[in-house]
Amino acid sequence: MKNSQIFETAKTEGIENPPEGNPVRCNICEKRCTIAGGSTGICRMYTASDGVLKEKYPGMLFATYPVSIENIPILHFMPNGKLMLVSTIGCNFSCPGCVSEMIIKNTDSVARMMKKTLPWEVVEAAKSEECSGIVFCLNEPSVSYYTFLDLIRTAKENGLAAGCSTNGYMTEEAVLGAAKHLDFVNIGLKGSSPERYRECGAGSPDPIFRNIRLLHENDVHVEVSIMHLLGREDEVLRAAKMIGDVSREIPLQIMPFMPHDESQRDWRPSVAESEELCASLGKYLDYVYIFNTPETERLNTYCPSCGKVVIKRKFNGPMGAKVISYRDGGICECGRSAGIKGEIRAEGFVEPRHMGGYRSIKALDAIETHLAVLGVTDSSKVIDVWIDTVESGYLRGLHKKKSTAEGFFDDLHHFASLAGAEDSYMAMYEKYHPVVENISERAEGAEKPPVYSIMAKPVLPLFVDKMDIDLIRIAGGHPINLDLGLDDKSKEMEIDPAVVNSFRPEFVFVSGKRGDDEGFSTEEWRKAGFDIPAVEKGNVFRFIYPDSDSTFSWLITLMDIANRLHPEIFSFDLDYEKERLGI
Repeated sequence: MKNSQIFETAKTEGIENPPEGNPVRCNICEKRCTIAGGSTGICRMYTASDGVLKEKYPGMLFATYPVSIENIPILHFMPNGKLMLVSTIGCNFSCPGCVSEMIIKNTDSVARMMKKTLPWEVVEAAKSEECSGIVFCLNEPSVSYYTFLDLIRTAKENGLAAGCSTNGYMTEEAVLGAAKHLDFVNIGLKGSSPERYRECGAGSPDPIFRNIRLLHENDVHVEVSIMHLLGREDEVLRAAKMIGDVSREIPLQIMPFMPHDESQRDWRPSVAESEELCASLGKYLDYVYIFNTPETERLNTYCPSCGKVVIKRKFNGPMGAKVISYRDGGICECGRSAGIKGEIRAEGFVEPRHMGGYRSIKALDAIETHLAVLGVTDSSKVIDVWIDTVESGYLRGLHKKKSTAEGFFDDLHHFASLAGAEDSYMAMYEKYHPVVENISERAEGAEKPPVYSIMAKPVLPLFVDKMDIDLIRIAGGHPINLDLGLDDKSKEMEIDPAVVNSFRPEFVFVSGKRGDDEGFSTEEWRKAGFDIPAVEKGNVFRFIYPDSDSTFSWLITLMDIANRLHPEIFSFDLDYEKERLGI
């Protein structure tokens, strides 16, 4: 495609305070910015020179690594497929709570992490990793449109599938230019009203629903994701109806809003509230899913005719899923197809915990949070630490360290040393580590009751690599989850109740916030096949997660566990401790 098909030379007549030089109008996204030499558009990713629109960072990639297709997330195209993920930086939106905010803000600083990468190099890397395609993900492809086009065109020319994740706010010209090279796309909706899109710095959702239809009509496999904000269910209902008007078979992925800070907590729906919304969408769509929680069965693909499971999946971190089992070809035993495109691989790709899809972004975001606690907020220093973390390979082991209290302090110390904030770390260590030492020492000689921890319902044990498990150990309990041994690499998430019964757990702790009492009813436990002392004695508790932005809030969780397990030893006043520790 020639540039002239995407932008037009803008006339300066009628433009208030027209920019100097020969301005051009960018027709890649619907904002259609007018750009001249020395300036950029709203996304800050394009410039103009001699009347020609140019990318600010042409051919520069922020990330290139293998990923499972379910972590894009795409569910109905090549299930269990392995793709080479690529991304640049920047976006044409400014959404509150954006999961990729760290590569959208301060683009000039983050650009230091980008590397010049030719399309054929991406293709070669994909083939060497035995990937079946490439996918542009993590940030918005329209802000690097020519780089994006080169990548997907080269992929197709070399026999690879090509896809992307996008907010869908491209012009019709840009969408049709990309559609000829695309096999699949996930369009991330913010809602369905102009008001919601204005909150994200856009004008109207109309171009996006137009593009959903255009892509579908041009034989591109389309899936749609949408955020569910509590109290804004009408946004999802309207969107589902408009998607259904294009095709009932377009999968819709519900993403319950995850608060970015304390001010956004009221927007977060419980799992039960998202499930209730999900159930109401069946009149418009055949396939509706819920992400971002292990507490729902709505990651499975159910046959629209008979309701039986065609593909069973499990939760796999933020915006991620893993296939557990499937029927051949995605065909239900009743004979109905579940609309799966492409071959279903027998085994999926298992990426390191912090290297899958949006999980890598969340990991870097967590490092930024650690640095902020240490008083390091200069973006240049943060980028230096990110670069060191990625290039040294430290990112791959980050989750394992975060799974224990001591590992948490080790991580904090590591990042403090990289950022020159050793004094800040020592002050933090001397303030907070004695709490861990005190509880551990006082619980040392006590009898250690067996404790079972679950993810919101009885048959879902909490993974062994969660800090909550280590907190139980420190507080003087024996976490039987360590004996059960399930983690995110396990094929199944559910446990046989008879196995748990054999350990006779005296306490149960429940993780998660469903908004109902699931996991607490004695009748429910018995119905599920559990016969354990914890239920008989009423020793089933929720983990306490303080409504706090403090990275040390887990210390309050530890104190509460200690109070529950050993009231003869511990009697922490949690409100007092929050104030004393500044949590």
